[in-house]
Amino acid sequence: MDIVFTVVLLILFLVTFVPAVRHARRRIESPDGEVLRGRMRPMGRADAGGRWVLMPQSPELLRRARQRRARQLRKRLLLGLAALALMLAVAAVWLGPVAWAIQAVADLLLTGYVLYLVRDRKMRDQGSAVVRPLPAARSPETLGEAASSFR
Repeated sequence: MDIVFTVVLLILFLVTFVPAVRHARRRIESPDGEVLRGRMRPMGRADAGGRWVLMPQSPELLRRARQRRARQLRKRLLLGLAALALMLAVAAVWLGPVAWAIQAVADLLLTGYVLYLVRDRKMRDQGSAVVRPLPAARSPETLGEAASSFR
């Protein structure tokens, strides 16, 4: 009986895995210049000639993407903890005192996470209020006056 079960699992694995591998291999393109040029064409001007220069993404774009992912993760975690607390509260009505204790732990986790989010937001807002741009560079006349005052 165990051998039959193993054979069935092996067949199901091969039926799902082999076509996926074959499909993935068909989609792999050779990394030659024509493939890169074809991928880059929509990004360049129609009249552009010469070399293509590949550059990494700007730090600002990377920072914004990282912040967006962090916000999404925080949102999912908050919703998950709220749903867990709600489901445990409903289950505790039927299951009794032990379930109420587990539900209290879930409430403490949710409360702690909300307090963490509030503190994090406060720290971010406080940091942006403290940081301000530097003044524009001084004109050459004022730089000359400042240099003469040090003599």
